[in-house]
Amino acid sequence: MTSDLSPIGLRATPEGLLPCAVCGIATAPEHLTDYPVLSRLHATPGGERSETMQDGASTSLPTCDDCRALDSTAQSIATVHRHLRASLGSVATWRVQCALYALSALGAPIPDASVSGPQLSALVHRLSIPGALAAYSRRFSPTWLPDATTKQSARERWSAVDPFVIRDCQRGLVDVSVDMRPSRALDGGPCAWCGTTSAHGRRKSEAWPGDGLCVTCWITKRDGGGWYDAFVAFIDPDRAIRRRVPGTLDLDGIRPWSQARGRSDGTAWNHAGDRDSLRQQVARLVGVTL
Repeated sequence: MTSDLSPIGLRATPEGLLPCAVCGIATAPEHLTDYPVLSRLHATPGGERSETMQDGASTSLPTCDDCRALDSTAQSIATVHRHLRASLGSVATWRVQCALYALSALGAPIPDASVSGPQLSALVHRLSIPGALAAYSRRFSPTWLPDATTKQSARERWSAVDPFVIRDCQRGLVDVSVDMRPSRALDGGPCAWCGTTSAHGRRKSEAWPGDGLCVTCWITKRDGGGWYDAFVAFIDPDRAIRRRVPGTLDLDGIRPWSQARGRSDGTAWNHAGDRDSLRQQVARLVGVTL
């Protein structure tokens, strides 16, 4: 008898099975989908080395019954709410799927096609990106990570999701509830970190929880982060940069609004510069192609 030395949240995949592409649980190799592999990272003594894969490289993963049910629900929702396709185009159904993945990973209730338009928009806006990152297939596609192998699968549905991704899902769900509240202007001046002068909240205590911070920055502080974490989350909401760069991004010259000169125009982090330009600048500095 051998011991299972798989990392926490993972186990050795039983013979004849493969990990579900979505939740990661071992399942029968049926309903296979090919996931493109554009590059592969290898761990070396000097750090990670990237290998470009040949055109057409892919890996095939199945989808378990529960996750196929999520996909079916997403299809139904996207069919009923046609405004999504008008605003998001061909990725509308996929965005809904990913939002449902995030809800499922958190054990939250899964909506059906009767979900209201505003609530659906909030769910898709806040949860589709962390939901996409929660999928087990992200270990292999588009970049095959050094520790990724189909010989390991989740011990339970979603048990192998990165804790940081789970935290992003949790924050996204909080943001959904905030988005459903009427917006009101912050009283008492700009946020000490981002400089915004308005935030969502049904009451002043929700929009301006304390410490001179807007609700978004306050949640970051509550979770143990600082102004720098709030800024990085602002320019890298989909973690496209952070998941490629270990450690802390090194950004010079960025300051919270309370330490910046000049006036705030009421827009979050406007004193630091244009959001898209900052995102591209940071990506170039750390060697990431967006």
